[in-house]
Amino acid sequence: MAIVGLGLHIGAYGAEVMRGAISSVAKGQYEACTALNFSGFTRFKRIILPQALLAAIPPGTNLLIELLKNTSLVSLITLSDLSFRARQLDQATFQTLEIFSLALVMYFILAQAINFGMRHIERRLSRGRMRGGLS
Repeated sequence: MAIVGLGLHIGAYGAEVMRGAISSVAKGQYEACTALNFSGFTRFKRIILPQALLAAIPPGTNLLIELLKNTSLVSLITLSDLSFRARQLDQATFQTLEIFSLALVMYFILAQAINFGMRHIERRLSRGRMRGGLS
């Protein structure tokens, strides 16, 4: 049940991120597609979506990191993940500071890996584009 709730939560925010990214594409792009007689699917696939994905990467990265954090919150309820395992080890060994410090470092490394990967994707997608936004 927690997985469904978490999926709906992230899905709703992800949909809002994509809606905002699509609406951030300049109206002139739509007009140019109409002038070139592109079909709706071709317009979206070739012109609108590449620009929208570039705009959606930074908030999408935040959503992925939020998802990483929320899975540990859900683990307090049902799921078995890193924080649940850390709690089990703490109860078995009573080395609270060491175990939770290691868990903190592991979460930090995971968040930084997501951040690094998404920055790489953002740089790769923005090659050849002018700086200063999507307008």
